[in-house]
Amino acid sequence: MSRTARYRIRILLTLTMVAGAASSGFAQITSASLSGTVKDQTGAVLPGVDVGVKNLETGETRSAVTDASGLYTVTGLRPGKYEARASLQGFATVVESGITLVVAQQAALNITLTIGATAETLTVIGASPLVDTQSAAMSAVVTEKTIEQLPLNGRNYIDLATLQPGVTNFNEKDSTSSSNRGTKLNINGMSFRSNSYLIDGANMRGYAGTATVSAAETTLGVETIQEFRVVTNAYSADYGRAMGGVISLVTKSGTNKLHGTGFEFLRNSAMDARNFFDRGADPPPFTRNQFGATAGGPIRRNRLFFFGGVERLQEDLGVTQVTTVPSLAARSGALGAINPLAKPYLDLFPAPNGPDVGAAFSRRARTSFKAAWT
Repeated sequence: MSRTARYRIRILLTLTMVAGAASSGFAQITSASLSGTVKDQTGAVLPGVDVGVKNLETGETRSAVTDASGLYTVTGLRPGKYEARASLQGFATVVESGITLVVAQQAALNITLTIGATAETLTVIGASPLVDTQSAAMSAVVTEKTIEQLPLNGRNYIDLATLQPGVTNFNEKDSTSSSNRGTKLNINGMSFRSNSYLIDGANMRGYAGTATVSAAETTLGVETIQEFRVVTNAYSADYGRAMGGVISLVTKSGTNKLHGTGFEFLRNSAMDARNFFDRGADPPPFTRNQFGATAGGPIRRNRLFFFGGVERLQEDLGVTQVTTVPSLAARSGALGAINPLAKPYLDLFPAPNGPDVGAAFSRRARTSFKAAWT
């Protein structure tokens, strides 16, 4: 092998290790962990117990061994449904089922082993809810069920963050700047530019301080989001950067079962009422279609999976605008004070359909108007 080839291989390996380390760092922000103490029936701690945590949807298993204090910790767990299995020679194997972990959760699960043959299995179904006893952060999770079932105008899932205490929408309208794109959130009174937005641990904060957006004002479609956590205070140093709050999203993934969705959401002006300025006319036409599909499944069972989604937005929107146009008399040139050469220009304006406001003009305004067209 030539010297140049060896040099290239070293560069490639270095880049691979850096990318792997970065991926692991991102995963720590969004992945969950499960820890606890394993004891026997007398309350004595048990070292050397094999604890395995299995994802029931993908078949992935992560394991740990209890230390001298009977403690174990399993990290890097993707949000989902799990079961935990604990085994030690001379004790019956215990399986704790019904475990559900959410994004960035640090759950505690204590296990008690009873004396018996290792081949004997004791299954615990419907265990007590897992409690996060390791984090002091004030946060809440918007679950997949909440995202799917609550109505969303425009299908923007980040709007659901306002369900949490201290989180409000900041409705700034600035037509002269592109910074009004995306959802702006004030968390505990902080500026919307002080928040951090993460997707699968990777930063997706835009240059204007909001989450990156598309034409639909969101980063991803609702059908591709599994859940997200809104952290409003006392978050750990793992997040960094943000002085306001942290919104951490987790996307859906493939499982051992082939699954998918198809959807179409329609909003139109069929039931809209006329506003004050729609005098003698129907409401402006409005039609919004949001449709798409998702699909996921196994490529190699328990090893490799795929998941993808596509969403399309089509919107037709009419807008009522109020402006001042020449009167019908001016359009026909009936006003002697107006130069007839201006008539072709005046014909370009639409006919007035509102109240006559000419009487409210001051004498100076009428004089200026007359001078401009004579």
